Amino acid sequence: MRPAGNPGTSYTTQSEDKMDSEKLREMTLSDAENAISKSVYAATRMVEELEYAGRIRGNGHHLRQEISEFAVKLMRERWED
Repeated sequence: MRPAGNPGTSYTTQSEDKMDSEKLREMTLSDAENAISKSVYAATRMVEELEYAGRIRGNGHHLRQEISEFAVKLMRERWED
């Protein structure tokens, strides 16, 4: 079943622009926090569409921000220097 919204919209989690292992090893915590935050926020665009469709209450944008912040928190707890 296709999600509500734009025809052809797909909600996959696969990244088309994977980073290579060397870049990931050289990444600072700050860089990683920024990258994961942006990636998770982008991946949760469906939340706002659910808001517009009347399926969730509240502000979808704020919920996306909270989800993104939670992902950063979880990653930070597991970060290895």
